[in-house]
Amino acid sequence: MSAASILTVQSVSAVFANGNGGLRALEKVSFEVRPQEFVCLVGPSGCGKSTLLRLLGGLLKPTHGQIQFEASP
Repeated sequence: MSAASILTVQSVSAVFANGNGGLRALEKVSFEVRPQEFVCLVGPSGCGKSTLLRLLGGLLKPTHGQIQFEASP
């Protein structure tokens, strides 16, 4: 995790089980958010926006990858 980032998402994937072997909601998503940055999440319906928000909120665990938040002093 970069010392300057407050949020780091590293190669996060989310796969949900279904009858066809799995539905990939996210695949290898990576980004960093630094202090005082604004982030906007946009994309077409079904591209994984809500899944990413659920992962960031701790409601889901990623199938692969890591999500790290900077601890407040």
